[in-house]
Parts: sequence; structure tokens; C-alpha cells
Amino acid sequence: MKKFSTLVSILFIFLFAYYILLNPEVLNIFEILTLQSVIFLILVKTVMLFLNSLFNKTLVKAFNIELLNFESLYIGSITFLGNLYLPGRTGGGFRLMYLNKKYDLKSSFLISSLVYFFVISFFINSFIGFFSLLFNLEHIGGPFLIWFFSYGFLFFFSFYLLFKKFELKEIQVLKSKLFNKVNSYFQEAKNGWITITKFKNMKRNLISIYLINYIFFIIDIYLITNFINIYLNFSNVVFFNSINIFSGLIGLTPGSIGLKESLMLLSVNILDLTFEELFQIVLLERLISIVFSLIPLLIVLIYNKKYKN
Repeated sequence: MKKFSTLVSILFIFLFAYYILLNPEVLNIFEILTLQSVIFLILVKTVMLFLNSLFNKTLVKAFNIELLNFESLYIGSITFLGNLYLPGRTGGGFRLMYLNKKYDLKSSFLISSLVYFFVISFFINSFIGFFSLLFNLEHIGGPFLIWFFSYGFLFFFSFYLLFKKFELKEIQVLKSKLFNKVNSYFQEAKNGWITITKFKNMKRNLISIYLINYIFFIIDIYLITNFINIYLNFSNVVFFNSINIFSGLIGLTPGSIGLKESLMLLSVNILDLTFEELFQIVLLERLISIVFSLIPLLIVLIYNKKYKN
């Protein structure tokens, strides 16, 4: 899988470069973009980093872990960097490793917290993405229906997981060490899920934090498009953002490179964008993320120096 991810990443970087070589005019956006615009976009991403850190800090309270503010910011930073530069949502793995090493949190509980994050993400993103499509009914076609039914399924499935009251029941399996080990791990993970759901106001707080962060995601896309004179209506900005987040959750490649572009290309007619406009938005978005990554990198370096001392 790692080799496949690397090959896909290299292929799409090559295609990016080849397209720019054939169409150098796409770089004209940098003549329009101002330093003030870049700084503003970085500030928006900084707010999003703080909100992600707050989400992590709130979630682990269910396991009686009280993260310091800077510590939660460090966890948010290693998560961001890992997801941006490494494949397979490695950033999430860094977060789990840190919590396991420092707080001896069971791996099954770590998986429960990760799954809970995914469920909330799919719940909110599919719900908003679904309704953004209702404002684009004039674009009904194959891609529209794929997104419509995908978001519909994800919303109802995540809704069920979030609001279903699970009970811990022992499952009888074959008398085998392997099956017993798997069953034990599954029961512990389920117990971790129940622990999270029963924690006072946890669901409400996490959904609220994620919603606020989602708004900043939308603001980020809106500003990027407007700063380079590409104007999308609000429903298309929201739909663009939903694809962005969806591809990020899958994260097979570093920064979902290739995957995000493929999904965007599939949806270009729904978004009312030309291929050149789509390329310019994605290019600028990725470059801003790379520049912004210096901030979480600095946070990681400061934290590691302070922690080692």
C-alpha cells in the first residue's frame, strides 16, 4: 500500500508539473494574489489548527486525560503534518502513538476515539454536502447521483452510530486463542466507544467544535477562490469543501494528492468550474497548506525541545 501511495503521488506530481509546463498561464494567479491575502489565509488555517487541537483535547477527556493547551496543539500539529506529507492518514497514527506512549491509553480505546472522530466527520460533512447538492439540481447526472446517494448513505449510517445506544455484551466465539483475542479486542474497543458516548455533553461539544471548524473550512475555500477572481455561489463553495474533507478523511496519499483532484474533476460540472479554474484553486490551496505547515512544524520543534528538557 505504501509503494502504491508513493507511485500515485509521484504520478500526480508529474502530471501537475506537465500541465503547468503546457499551460503556464495558470500561474497568472500569483500576479493577482497579494501578500495580505496569503497572510489572511494562513491566519484562517491557524484558527482551524486550534479548533482541531480543542477537538482532540475534548475527546480524550472521556478517558480521564487532561491535555495541556500547548500539548493539545502539539498533537494537532503532528496530526496535520503527518496527514499532509505522509500517506494513509499517518498523522492520526502519530496522535495515537503519542497518547499510547505518554498516557498508556489502550490501543483499543485509541481506535475507538479515532472511529468516533471519523463518524462525527462523516455525519456533518455528508449532511451538509447532501443539502448543498439540492441547490444544484440542474446538474443532475452520473456524478451528481453518485455524490447524492453516497452522502445520503454516509449520513444515515453515521447518524445511526452516533445516536444508537450500544450496550456491552459478551459475544460467544469459537474456542480458539485467535478468535478469543480478536473478540477481547473488539469488546474493549466497544467499551471505549460507550465510554465516549456516555461522557457528559461529549457528543454535543464535539459536534459543536467540528461545526465551527467546518465553517472555517468553508471560509478558507471562499477566500481562496475570491482572492484569485474565481467566483462560486455559496452552495458550490460548500460542495467543494465537502469533497475536500471527504478526500482528506480517506487520505490514501500524502495530502490526498491525486484522490482529491480526481474527485474534484469528477464533479467539475456540478461546481460550474472549468478545468483551468479547478487546477488553479487546488494548486493555490496546496501551496498555502505547505507554507502554513511551517507553523505546526515550529510548534512541534518547540514542544520537543521543551519536553526533552
